[in-house]
Amino acid sequence: MTDTLEAPPPPALPAQDCPRCGAQHHSLFRMCEACLQSIHQPFTQQQQEAVSAEKKALAGKLWERLCPPAYRRTDWQNHPELSPVCRNLAKAWTPPRGVLENGLGIFGPTGRGKTRCMYAILSRLHFSGWPCLAIEATRFADAALIAADLRAPWADKREARELLRRCQTVSVLFFDDLGKEHSLPSVAKAMHELFENREAYGRVTLWTSERTGDEMAQFLGANYADGITRRLRDTCAIHSTEDLPLSE
Repeated sequence: MTDTLEAPPPPALPAQDCPRCGAQHHSLFRMCEACLQSIHQPFTQQQQEAVSAEKKALAGKLWERLCPPAYRRTDWQNHPELSPVCRNLAKAWTPPRGVLENGLGIFGPTGRGKTRCMYAILSRLHFSGWPCLAIEATRFADAALIAADLRAPWADKREARELLRRCQTVSVLFFDDLGKEHSLPSVAKAMHELFENREAYGRVTLWTSERTGDEMAQFLGANYADGITRRLRDTCAIHSTEDLPLSE
C-alpha cells in the first residue's frame, strides 16, 4: 500500500475591511465578493437613463462656458444680411474623416455670420462628444506675448503656456477673427507652431477672418506668413461669405 502525501492547505489570507460596504473578508481583492459582483452587474435601463441625463447636463454646462450667449441661437431666416454660405455650412458641415483637409475656414466682411456659423458647427460637435475649444485671435496673441515675456510673473506665464498647449492639443479648435491679433514676431511664431502641430496630428481647426489670403500673408510678415497660410490651405476647406450659396 502506497502512502499518499496531501498538499498542505494554503495559508489563510489576513482579514481586511471592504472599503465599499465595511464588511470583513479574506480575499486577494480589497473589495468583498458581494461588492465586486454588484459593480460588475450591467446597468438597468433606469441607471442608463440617469447616466445619460447626467452627461447631457454636464455637456450643457460646458457649452455655456464655451459659447457666448449671443451665439447660442441664430434665426438665419430672419437675418437677410447673414451669408447663405454660412447658413448652409452651419446646418450640415462636419469634419470629413481620413483626409488632411478636415478643417474649415470662412473669410469675409464683418456682420455676415462667420462666427455664428462656427459656433453652430461647434455646438453639433461638442454635443456629439468632441472636445472643443474656442478662442479669439486677440486672446491667443495676448497669451503668446505673456509666454514669451521674460519679465512676466511666473503664474501668468504658466497660465498662458497652458492655454497655448490646449490650443495645440484639443480635438476641435475654433480660432476666431484670424488677422486681428498683434502682428509681432513672437505672436506669429506661436501661431506657426499652433497650426503646424495641429496639421501634424490631424486635429480639426475652424477659423474665421476678415482678411483674404494675400492680406493675411502681408499682415503676418515674411518669416512665418508662408508656413501659416500654407497649413491653413492644406488642412481647411476655405469659403468666402460672398460666394454663391451652397446647395441646400
